[in-house]
Amino acid sequence: MRNIKEIIKYTSKIIQHEMPTIKAMAIGGSVAGDNQDTQSDLDLVFLANDGDLIKISNEITKILDQFLSKNSIIARSSVWKEGFGCRTTYIYSDGFKIEFFVNTFSTLPITNRVIRWTAVFGESYLSEVKEYVKDNLSEINIIQKANFDVNYTYMSINRHLSRGELFAAVYVITSFIAICLALRIYEIKKEYDTATCYKRIYRDGLHEDPIINKIKKILIDQKMTVLSLKVINDNLLDISINLIENIIKHYNLNYDLQATHKLSNVTRSWVENN
Repeated sequence: MRNIKEIIKYTSKIIQHEMPTIKAMAIGGSVAGDNQDTQSDLDLVFLANDGDLIKISNEITKILDQFLSKNSIIARSSVWKEGFGCRTTYIYSDGFKIEFFVNTFSTLPITNRVIRWTAVFGESYLSEVKEYVKDNLSEINIIQKANFDVNYTYMSINRHLSRGELFAAVYVITSFIAICLALRIYEIKKEYDTATCYKRIYRDGLHEDPIINKIKKILIDQKMTVLSLKVINDNLLDISINLIENIIKHYNLNYDLQATHKLSNVTRSWVENN
């Protein structure tokens, strides 16, 4: 069995010694949360000064590689992962994986996940980061982001359907499902995170929620035809708009959805008139 604490201790010691540009190191993922999963994976977060994240990640990899690559069967070089940061991954023969993510203030994911990060070193800097994220998690900011997500995704699916690009439409529909799930979770517990909402359903005991089951049924009923995918897209739009309207009403927000209705009518016509 791996000693997670030893991995964290070694990583912290060598990074502090070799890379003074790293302002803080934190534990993320399930190890930092309530689930305390120390058997399947370990997520580490490094907060750097502004700079080239790929270059910084590669420097960290070079320092840690001799230690982390032992018994590793796959090591993936640093790549950007939307909603997480610049990621490097080590996968081991028993399925265990270690991932580390590098971010700066300008690339932070604006989600509640950041607030749950646990400092290994640089606690004061991490506190500043958390305050910055909290300040950007206001109800109106979340509604603006979610509404953009809804409009962009609905439009993209209709564009693919108008071109007969069914596989592309199905791929984007999964993103639309994530948006709907994230909106429902926000309505219930005030967390909007399209990158992790799939996991949260069972972890947070929401798998019997009626709206989530409605979204699940849409996914199950999916068929590879333009008409079927158009109906699914329209249904997901209705669910997402209803959730946004509920949130606007609940928090008494001054936010107008007229532009959303106008845009959805225009992009829907691309499919209907094709």
